[in-house]
Amino acid sequence: MSELVYSIKQIFNAGAKGALTDNKASFYYIAPYQRGYKWESNSSYAQVPQMLIDIYEAFVYGTTEYFLQYITVKKLKLEDKSEVLEVIDGQQRLTTLSLLLSRIAKKDSHLENISRNRLKYFRYEGDIFASLQIPDSEDEDEKISHQDQYYMVKAVRTIDKFLQLLEEDEEKGKLEAYYNYLLDSVKLIFNIEDENTNSEEVFENLNNNKVPLTNQYLIKGLLLTKAVNRTTSFNRTLSYKEILDQRTVMGRVWDEINAWISQPEIAHFFFATKKKENPDGIEKLLEVVLRKIEGAETSSGEIEDSLLRQYRQSFDTQSRNVQPSMYELFNKFNRIIRDEKTAFDVLNLIKHAYRALYNIWYGDIDFYNLFGYVRFAKSQQYNISWTDEVIWEDRAVVKKKLAKRVLEIIPDLEHSQIEYGYKENSGKLTNLLLSFNVFLEQEEKFDFYQYDHENWTLEHLSPQNPKGDIKIPHNLVSYVLGKLPESLEQSKRTEIETKLLNGEAISVDDLPFLYDSEIDEKKHIMGNMALLGGGDNSAVSNNPFIVKRNIIISRRNKGSFVPYHTIALYEKSLDMKGEKGFTPDLFRWDINDIGVHEQWMRQRNKEIIEQLKKHLA
Repeated sequence: MSELVYSIKQIFNAGAKGALTDNKASFYYIAPYQRGYKWESNSSYAQVPQMLIDIYEAFVYGTTEYFLQYITVKKLKLEDKSEVLEVIDGQQRLTTLSLLLSRIAKKDSHLENISRNRLKYFRYEGDIFASLQIPDSEDEDEKISHQDQYYMVKAVRTIDKFLQLLEEDEEKGKLEAYYNYLLDSVKLIFNIEDENTNSEEVFENLNNNKVPLTNQYLIKGLLLTKAVNRTTSFNRTLSYKEILDQRTVMGRVWDEINAWISQPEIAHFFFATKKKENPDGIEKLLEVVLRKIEGAETSSGEIEDSLLRQYRQSFDTQSRNVQPSMYELFNKFNRIIRDEKTAFDVLNLIKHAYRALYNIWYGDIDFYNLFGYVRFAKSQQYNISWTDEVIWEDRAVVKKKLAKRVLEIIPDLEHSQIEYGYKENSGKLTNLLLSFNVFLEQEEKFDFYQYDHENWTLEHLSPQNPKGDIKIPHNLVSYVLGKLPESLEQSKRTEIETKLLNGEAISVDDLPFLYDSEIDEKKHIMGNMALLGGGDNSAVSNNPFIVKRNIIISRRNKGSFVPYHTIALYEKSLDMKGEKGFTPDLFRWDINDIGVHEQWMRQRNKEIIEQLKKHLA
């Protein structure tokens, strides 16, 4: 396969030299296996109007060359001995260009239709473009049964609408200038397959192996097409291979960014806007960059070209099969990236955004935990404006802002008379407990992804309503048997022992020693609370501390996410720093433990607040 670059004038051989002459061919040929013309025209985001807009913007902004991507052809001799170039891939572009040139010539007879008789379909006799019948009313378009003709008629209508605006523009000669730009500066990359190649096989490979069109895929293609140097500093034109090498390097950088930012825990950390959301990391990163660009354009007072504004507003977005927002992100970038310079500028902004987030994620644990706490604390979560700030603003300034916001969220136990209990201020109590898990004395990253997805909420260490039946895990049976009162009636002792050894449920009324009755009046205070995941919260229910402890430690031992403070409570391993500690019985939580825990909370809260205030100095 060989590759060449031809202008539209050269594609249709308008002159002594061109693609057809170079290959000794009479015209382009659309074979019967091709699926027909199907470019949409029913919104400003559809393919036909978008091509018109792209070429117009390149023309208005003086872009030296505008590339319409590839077409793939093969030399072929028809039964009538005609030598042609069979179009394997590119039918839609060539057809749309032929329609555009024919409508320009119809609008202004001085502007030649250089595509006349240069593109022919197997399934049509003669020139389909010349014989195409345009109904008087758009309502009658719906009666057209043939796919090709239906979409061609729709394309003609949107082309005519655009050309009318060009003709009416107050700048004289704009239609002719647009026509000349189209012929000379709009170019196609021309792939020529070997004559022995199986055309249908190539066609199927090209179409079946295409990457699904997404915003990020289209933006990647846009940048890799335009953000390339086509000449050296000595004005030597680079070969196609040299241009391809540049694109390969940029493609690797893009893939590196995409691979990192698309990891679920990273995309969620920076871009989630609601609980348990798994956003598309690369698209969200592109949205951040777009907001930056649009902000700069707004501040510069740049105004969209009036002709384009009229053209876009002329579309009825409720037309059939329209999904105007599907590629909105791509289309916004497409309007911005007008030339090589703006493409490089946008690519550099994307790389800057990636490096800023990457360095924060890996290089600064303190920053990461501040940022995550502000994003995911109760009633504060999912404010992604912070993501924009950490990318574009000075890190020291943002860090100070984050610390200030954290101080506004965390309750100050030393200077507050408010009761932080399960019923009184559950949201603030949740944030208080979260701070003990995030801001540790030995810094480590808190897993905000698991915290959010597992819906960690408040849980009573000693249950609210110890009623009903409970099951004692097999490994704790000996402990419970050893706690049975000596005064217990023998028949009742035997019944309980049998149930315990058989793993049967036992009424909580038969095991009152597992609970501290003094806690009942204080069960909702902060010293009796911990954070627990939604699933575990359901699992532990109203079980006594001994059963809850077993579930939590088993979860931790299996490698599941359990925050530091929660596991330290169930293991009774909090560092009391010489103060009075928990009761020695590891399987029971009593009124003394509540008091010890509250004392620890007040001291640790004071230390965290003092540490955060250092960021404000």
